[in-house]
Amino acid sequence: MPLDLNTLTLATGTHTSQAEGISAWEARNLLASNDALFSNDVGDGCPVLHAYIKAINDALGDTPRQELKQYLVALAADKAPNADVQDRRAFTCIDRMIRVFFPLCLDPALAAIGTELSALPSFMGGEGKHHAIEDLEDSVEDAEEEAADLSEDEEEEEEDEEEIDESEEEADEVADAVDEQITTLRKKLKSSKRPGDKKSFREMIAYAESMKEFTGKMQEFAASMSDASDEKQAEIAAEKAKWEAEHATREAERVAQDAATKQDAVMAMTVVVVVVKGAIQLGHTAEAIALVPELLAISVG
Repeated sequence: MPLDLNTLTLATGTHTSQAEGISAWEARNLLASNDALFSNDVGDGCPVLHAYIKAINDALGDTPRQELKQYLVALAADKAPNADVQDRRAFTCIDRMIRVFFPLCLDPALAAIGTELSALPSFMGGEGKHHAIEDLEDSVEDAEEEAADLSEDEEEEEEDEEEIDESEEEADEVADAVDEQITTLRKKLKSSKRPGDKKSFREMIAYAESMKEFTGKMQEFAASMSDASDEKQAEIAAEKAKWEAEHATREAERVAQDAATKQDAVMAMTVVVVVVKGAIQLGHTAEAIALVPELLAISVG
């Protein structure tokens, strides 16, 4: 069935036929192949755009998801970009993750570090990478001081029990997802034959293990918030802020290391999409959608 953009309604997930439903990337592949290919795989498209479009397609609500239709023709025309274009697109995603999306996801107690992250110079590799890490480390120190002030000066606020329960559930879901990712990566490592692939999988597993440690701490915080007295809540919030600040540093350092090569830059998209999904869940859909035309604008030359 020919694709009609006027009547098209984008859906979440991966489908076996257009009658079952169609996602943004499946629609892109149909347009690019003159209705010959119905698939959610990358096809002849850009791997960076593929990862980003799939992630936000499934994270966006039904109404904002339809805004992706305006970019389908351009996505279909964007075929087999060279490694340099993929590299620059990946670095752009990393830059926006650090300076736009990560600040949007931070706890309100870390408003200052969010402002400093947004003000960092464009994160496009080279010396800027090292300056970004140094600036971020200074921001972490400031955030820890703010967290200490918070535990002493902030007025105690009552926590909504329903929100606390949701936080616990979300922490558990993240922990399960990380465990599943580690299992999948270990299977891929075991079946991999090329030394280069094995090295990449080991690095990804090591990072996932660090994420597992962090999510474990977040689970502890969520459980503590559920049981803590009003007197202890400010102290717990300050400790959480400290952990999030330390995690921000580890995350930036890991991204900086991954961005050292083109292969690692594309692999870093797995981290980017997690942060962008978090921003969308917090209501920042416009920022997520706005990155699509920015990435499409990056081309040869």
